[in-house]
Amino acid sequence: MSAPSGTTENLVIGGGLAGAMVGLRLAAAGREVTLLERERTAHHKVCGEFLSREAVELLEGAGVHLLELGAEVIRTIRLASKQRLVEAALPFTALSLSRCVLDEALLARAAQAGCRVQRGARGVPGAAGPRRGFRGLRDHRSGAADVRGRCASPGPSRSLGMMVATRLEAT
Repeated sequence: MSAPSGTTENLVIGGGLAGAMVGLRLAAAGREVTLLERERTAHHKVCGEFLSREAVELLEGAGVHLLELGAEVIRTIRLASKQRLVEAALPFTALSLSRCVLDEALLARAAQAGCRVQRGARGVPGAAGPRRGFRGLRDHRSGAADVRGRCASPGPSRSLGMMVATRLEAT
């Protein structure tokens, strides 16, 4: 694991859909950003495979081409309960794509935009608590925490299961 040295302007902790999109948007806006993802590779999840029209538009606008990644088109909904089956057309066309594929593609797109993606690392809340700083980056293999820092302005904020620091300074 390589750790950032000195200062990084923006630190995103968590490379799921929300974190990867934040990293991509910051990098696309010309900001220096480092994203920490604890998993070394994308893995399958049983959630988030249904992509609504709004999600499709957002991802396509960010340069993630879902049909090219193998997304399946969904035009109907089917509900089943005991002996009854009801099917209806959706008022829009939706897509379905494996979260493993989507997560990997979104992180790759963030990296292409200039986001520094570090896998196998995570932010560790500092002694003062998660709103005050980070003790470091921990490598899952070795368990080593090799960077100490604090969030300098305005501090991390929690959103959608991730933390974004606007500045991480080495101490």
